Amino acid sequence: SEASSQKSLVANTSTNYTYSGWEDDRALLQKSLDSKDAHSILQRVDRKQQVHDLTIIGNDDLRRVIDEDLSQAYSGFSEDKKEAIDYYVQGYDASLKRALEGIAYKKKLHSGDRSDLVLRDLDAVEKPFSYAGWEDDKEAVENDLHRKTARRLLTSMARKQQLHDGTCEHDGIQKVLDEESFTYQGFEDDKVEAIQLFSEGYEVALKRVLEGIDQKQRIHNGDRSDDIITELDKLKFKYKEWKNDKRKVENAVDRKSAMRLLLAMKRKQMRHSGTIDHQGMNRLLTNDESFSYDGYAQDKKEALRLLLAM
Repeated sequence: SEASSQKSLVANTSTNYTYSGWEDDRALLQKSLDSKDAHSILQRVDRKQQVHDLTIIGNDDLRRVIDEDLSQAYSGFSEDKKEAIDYYVQGYDASLKRALEGIAYKKKLHSGDRSDLVLRDLDAVEKPFSYAGWEDDKEAVENDLHRKTARRLLTSMARKQQLHDGTCEHDGIQKVLDEESFTYQGFEDDKVEAIQLFSEGYEVALKRVLEGIDQKQRIHNGDRSDDIITELDKLKFKYKEWKNDKRKVENAVDRKSAMRLLLAMKRKQMRHSGTIDHQGMNRLLTNDESFSYDGYAQDKKEALRLLLAM
């Protein structure tokens, strides 16, 4: 059996392990031989020994990092190296890949190599940055190990400079900055959020917020032709707090949120009238006697909360 083979493997190979802490791992291994965790523990033990012997299989980059001359390393290298080794031992291959890429990038930056595409674009900026905080942002671009994030941060720097200089060319943000087009209550808060999302380069979230701003103004102007609002107006609600929920639908930041909030209103009304069209919840609301375990009442309450919040 698998358990028998694992026990045999431990018995036959235990004397081959010499890394610091092997005795503790052996004790853990003995306790776990009959569990589903035994195989992963054995893998971690093998990888720790590989790190100790510098006989890492299939990852030359990690072997070179472990054998690095610390006197030539950048500040913080030891911590990054320890993290990479831990990812290898745990079998977190994707995280290990990112960690090794980050170490390679930091080494290049430490040596003065600024051939990274993001850094080349940063260095090629013709007009110096002058907005408050640009020095910290530049450092963040240089030091962020996820270069996709670094690219977004560089875009953010350019946009912050545009806002500082009054040269923003984004149609949606220009419209928001104009302010005269928007008169609904709460616009100032939405404006701040939109500018922040624009500044930080979060395109998808910015698009949703700008659509929400336009929708709120249309409703404020009396235009309720949107299909979600039209459906909202057709429905009759009688449960407590429905007026507050209606305002939430009208003030939703985007259509997806509005649809979810409207669905929640429908379900609250169904519960109020005793007509919930959900098989699982109907069982709970009719006090199905098949549920009798400890903690059922709390689980029922949570299930109802999730249903009405959808």
